[in-house]
Amino acid sequence: TSWGAASLGAWKNDLGILDPHEALLAVVQAPTHRFTYNAAVMPPGQWAPKARMAGVFAEEAPWAMHGEAGVDNGGMAFSQINSFGYARAAIQALYEDLQAARAEIAGLNTTLKALKGA
Repeated sequence: TSWGAASLGAWKNDLGILDPHEALLAVVQAPTHRFTYNAAVMPPGQWAPKARMAGVFAEEAPWAMHGEAGVDNGGMAFSQINSFGYARAAIQALYEDLQAARAEIAGLNTTLKALKGA
């Protein structure tokens, strides 16, 4: 399906806004592994690329998967939509924190200038 179709609000039951700081915490708590696939333990017929990769493991990042952690949905699979949603919310949290830090620095600079002038 196209991104436009997959992202249509009319096709979704809106359950509310993901808290950006909750998303940031989830993203930074999932370790980023460097790995190769182990063909010896893959299911028959499952592709096991030989290239070195970097990423999170499914069991350590349920927010990146279709379905809910701990819910049997016939096997969870990676979800670009969930991953993008968490990454976007995490970026929002970083932006909000940066704006708050900038405001605090501006206030401290104003106070420092006032103290220097006194």
